[in-house]
Amino acid sequence: MATTTTKAVEAAAAPARFLREPLAFLDDLAARGDVVPFRMLRTKALFVNRPDAIRRVLMNTEGYVKEGPFWRAMRALLGESVTTTDGEVWAAQRRPVQRIFDAHSYDWSVPLIGDLTHRMLDRWEEEVRPSDAVDIGQQLRALNLRIGARIISGTDDATSGDFGRAFEVWHDAAAAFAKLPFPPLNWPTPRRRKVRAAERAMDASLFSMLVERLRQPAGGEPGVDVLSQLIASGDEAVTANPAVLRDNLMNLRLGTYENQSTALAWLWYWVTREPRVFERMAEEARSVLDGRQIVAEDFHRLTYTTAAVRETLRICPTIWVLMREAAEHDEIAGHRVTPGTLMLMSPYTIHRDARHWPDPLRFDPERWLGKRPEHGGGINYIPFGAGPHVCLAGNFAIQQMVVIAATIASRFDVTAATLRPAGLDPRISMRPDRPVTLHVSPHRND
Repeated sequence: MATTTTKAVEAAAAPARFLREPLAFLDDLAARGDVVPFRMLRTKALFVNRPDAIRRVLMNTEGYVKEGPFWRAMRALLGESVTTTDGEVWAAQRRPVQRIFDAHSYDWSVPLIGDLTHRMLDRWEEEVRPSDAVDIGQQLRALNLRIGARIISGTDDATSGDFGRAFEVWHDAAAAFAKLPFPPLNWPTPRRRKVRAAERAMDASLFSMLVERLRQPAGGEPGVDVLSQLIASGDEAVTANPAVLRDNLMNLRLGTYENQSTALAWLWYWVTREPRVFERMAEEARSVLDGRQIVAEDFHRLTYTTAAVRETLRICPTIWVLMREAAEHDEIAGHRVTPGTLMLMSPYTIHRDARHWPDPLRFDPERWLGKRPEHGGGINYIPFGAGPHVCLAGNFAIQQMVVIAATIASRFDVTAATLRPAGLDPRISMRPDRPVTLHVSPHRND
């Protein structure tokens, strides 16, 4: 049994360890058991790494809430949106947004994503030589900014480059603050001034996109973009307050950009390290698309590409940690939970647990063909969270990644520019710790 002195040392060391090497910290907790109590300075914490226990926390939105330093930081940086709120505020905002994604039609989004991807590939054909090392992450970030603008507002965003540059400043500062929320955000530090300037640039880009949308002729059927559907819904929980509308649109803007771009960079990292995987993905894409633009009916035929995307999100989940704060007394696996307890869960550790995933460090899309492995009970696959707060756009994110990956594979032969391993860089999302570079050349049918 740990002594009082040992517990005090562990409590003092935990925040520094989580800040310095968060994945090693999580691995150590997972090695100690399925449900592990620890302390973060004065805060009692519980690491939960068992599917039924994770389900208990994530399904109970009244007993476990989005409070604590992490969520206060996210609200300060992201506003009061469906992503960052709880309770009645969250429920009221969720309804109109959920209706949009429940009614989501592949008929318009699949061709749209495919068309914008083809435009990127046309530039590759004109500008990229087979010997060039293409930074695929950079390319996909620019592409996903354009996709996000069209999905959200139905317009092109002339300021996407400004948004992307500002986001990188914001992302680095947000990641540092989320891990160590000091000094307070209202202190006029140099870091805070940089963050505020980045936020203003991101807002200006969003405002520019919305102004362009409002310039479109009025009348006719409501558009299929998110903004048009929110306005047409007449639901004032999101549309009546300009600040709430801005916060939700900004979260959607980020949601169609950062995680998808990062996951796709990881996808190309893995499939080019496993040539047989790329060959099978390319064979499927070329057979299904047969040299033409992708349409909605093609999406469900891209089973192997979908498996490769799901496997990427398993082995390198972009959302690598989930946090809640206990709002009431509970008991989990024999451990007493008191109000204020920090509940820490990690897609990274549960996705790499050999009890749920045989040979978990091996990239193997075939494990997703046939019966889906996460259906074995509990929650052992949570790339978008789980429970009532599961990401509303999770299925759309899968679609976006599959369409982009298949479109690239249908037109280009792709190999790794270097086989040097990439490490995991856990910030707001789990990025590769170096650029993923590829050699690309147009595929020629013999």
